[in-house]
Amino acid sequence: MGMAERIKERRKIMGYTQTELGEKIGLQASAIAKYENGRVENIKRSTIANMAKVLECSPSYLMGLDNTSSTIGIKIKECREKLGLTQEELARLVGYKSKSSINKIEMGINDIPQLKVLEFSDVLNTTPAYLMGYDDPFSESSAVLHAKMAKDAYFQRLYFYWGLLSDAGKDKLVEYATDLSKIYSIDATPDIENPDDDRRF
Repeated sequence: MGMAERIKERRKIMGYTQTELGEKIGLQASAIAKYENGRVENIKRSTIANMAKVLECSPSYLMGLDNTSSTIGIKIKECREKLGLTQEELARLVGYKSKSSINKIEMGINDIPQLKVLEFSDVLNTTPAYLMGYDDPFSESSAVLHAKMAKDAYFQRLYFYWGLLSDAGKDKLVEYATDLSKIYSIDATPDIENPDDDRRF
């Protein structure tokens, strides 16, 4: 997604018309239309900074330089607002000292540690995968996945780490899971005669 699309996306998320956005940053609606159509390639840095402030994201996000942290921030804000939580309440629930930390995360200014994503997903009643932009919450398969993950903490953590792995790492994880399922399967019967069979315990 280029800068033109990002500007348009954020404007719509914030509920502004081109005229309203223009007024907030001191430009005509026609200038905003040109930005969103990609007809202006060299937008002034000061304009990008002002636009990012009004659109509640980072300049890096608008320029396409900081996709991950901005994606997480946008999704955290979306989930927080759906639950009716204030930034202060969310900060307290996930262990931050003040709402300014949440504000910076939501604007894409501050990144969060990957393990902290788990805490956010628990509090916001969603999955780490959704917050990180790995899946579409509105697809049928994703809805099934979200239902499983909401009920199963092991599945949730496994899916989170899956998203962090390279293709080689994913192959290795599948290999390990295959081996473990032969030993620790729910349906597997432990070998009581074999002292080395851990399933006895």
